Amino acid sequence: MDEMFEYDSLKMPPKSPSKMKNISESTVAVYIILTLLIQMKSAMGLESMLEYMSDYRATMEKHNPKIKSAVKKAMALLVIERFLRNAGNNKK
Repeated sequence: MDEMFEYDSLKMPPKSPSKMKNISESTVAVYIILTLLIQMKSAMGLESMLEYMSDYRATMEKHNPKIKSAVKKAMALLVIERFLRNAGNNKK
């Protein structure tokens, strides 16, 4: 079994520790959530995944009331079409 090093509370294989130093906790958290949603979609379908996502977001807003306005301000600065276009370009 490969030896593990601890990345905060998440244990990860030491294949390339120098590259792992550049990954932030928030990047790991986002990647975990995206992976969870993909697995949920495969196991239970798109509708269940979307329901979970909405419920999770509502729970986050309930426990962190300021997050909704902060995200709303951030979203006003983003151009969704650019993100969709970039996502399409990354598939090539």
